[in-house]
Amino acid sequence: MLYVIIFVIALGFLLLFAELFIVPGVTFVGVAGAILLSVGVWQVYALYGTLTGNISLCVMLLMSGWVIWKSFKSRFWKKFELHQHIEGKTAEDAEQLGLRIGQLGKAMTALRPQGMVKFGSTNVEVESLNGWVDRGVEVEIAHLEGKKVFIKTK
Repeated sequence: MLYVIIFVIALGFLLLFAELFIVPGVTFVGVAGAILLSVGVWQVYALYGTLTGNISLCVMLLMSGWVIWKSFKSRFWKKFELHQHIEGKTAEDAEQLGLRIGQLGKAMTALRPQGMVKFGSTNVEVESLNGWVDRGVEVEIAHLEGKKVFIKTK
């Protein structure tokens, strides 16, 4: 019976290790590992008494803590972090983009009533004062209001 208990506890540690290093998150693997560890220690208490049960519980807690500590120390979790940085920034207002009232552009998308218009080499999100405008129609800037650009058909 001792070999069965050792096997159950070892399998519990293996599943706990797999949960931390292979299948991150709270999944069936981690829950099964915790259940197996609990059943193993419970069986030690039932078959070998309180002293041996307390010793096995302490050993199990120390080993579980070591596995968790090792997972953080090994920088394993760095594989799951996002390492990209956003370099872009927004313009303070439309005039900083070089836009001016009366400037002509071409609708890159259908404006329903918002959409994208290309002014020179700059694509800008705009709002149509004339309602819906089809793609490819030439438009001009009617007025600028901070970051908002309002257009009308030419």
